[in-house]
Amino acid sequence: MRPRFWLASLILAAVTAAACGGETTSKDEYMARAKSYVEEDKYAEAIVELRNAIAIDPMDGEARYQLAELYSRTNDGGKAAGEYIRASDLSPDNLDAHMKAAQFLLLGGRFEDAKTRADMVISQEPTDVNAHLVKGLALAGLKDLNSAIDQTNDALALDETNVTSHVLLGRIQAQQGKISEAEETLKRAIELAPDAPEAPMALANFYLATGRREEA
Repeated sequence: MRPRFWLASLILAAVTAAACGGETTSKDEYMARAKSYVEEDKYAEAIVELRNAIAIDPMDGEARYQLAELYSRTNDGGKAAGEYIRASDLSPDNLDAHMKAAQFLLLGGRFEDAKTRADMVISQEPTDVNAHLVKGLALAGLKDLNSAIDQTNDALALDETNVTSHVLLGRIQAQQGKISEAEETLKRAIELAPDAPEAPMALANFYLATGRREEA
């Protein structure tokens, strides 16, 4: 009789625990807590809440995106990259997720993937200059320099004063061996923004690469 007695006791205890146990926390509650913590600048606590929400629903693209944003704010680039990419996969309409995923993919040398994310933005927002630039950089990374030139020119057609577009164009022209064209393009970038360091540094590096140290 003793084995049956213990079995009955275990079943009774399980039923009692189920009836009296605490309520489970929903995904929405975790998300709400995370939002509250963010408003208080408590990013570590917010990250915990978002991870709890994602544990309940790993396919929630918005939760992934918010988690990526917090990792970015706390300078955890590695985790931010992973979550931006997942958010991009799960949220076709989240253009910011696509752009940030593309930028991290560029940094990681995953040029084809970066190009794909940039295309996702361009298909929905054709006038997004940054998306065209990211695609141009990805194409340059893939050694498709003619397409990279075309893409950069598309960016310039949208905003001819964009310094980054001129710098990218100059660098690609230099890669193609178009030395005089590259120099003129980089000088034009300096004219557009004489106080910005990006263009002078690009021109200096160009001069160094072409053996013109004094000018550099």
